[in-house]
Amino acid sequence: MLRLSDEVNQQLEVTAPLIAFFGTPEKEQIAILPVLEERKYDFPEGDLITSNALEILVNGYKACLNSILIRLMTIQDESVSKSIKDLVDLVERLLETTRKILEEHFEVIGNANSLGASEWESLRQLSLTAQRKLEIQLVVNTKTMKDCVEYWLHS
Repeated sequence: MLRLSDEVNQQLEVTAPLIAFFGTPEKEQIAILPVLEERKYDFPEGDLITSNALEILVNGYKACLNSILIRLMTIQDESVSKSIKDLVDLVERLLETTRKILEEHFEVIGNANSLGASEWESLRQLSLTAQRKLEIQLVVNTKTMKDCVEYWLHS
């Protein structure tokens, strides 16, 4: 198991359901997405008003990955561990993929077929790799995803 700082472990605890969710097959993802009313969600890059649970989860994933990457870069500077460097590379690839999805795919996200696009498949594969590497053993369900969405709810 990787030895990570308490800060990274705390952030991973928040991110674990998202890693597990984005590692699940497309049909399972669709089946466990909560139905939402349009609300305001608070993200580091600004508020988002939407009723699209998937859009909230991808934005949340991106925010969490940013936070993890910043913390991992500090560890990487102090470590010569190849496994830390590999994890930094994996998080960077996940982050780049979520950015592409947010930039290109939410105009057509109402269409469930968009989840089959190559970027989504890449996100699934990278998330599965992260889940294995971080030894995340979590089964996600609608309640877990609703809790993830509510984490970003603007009060």
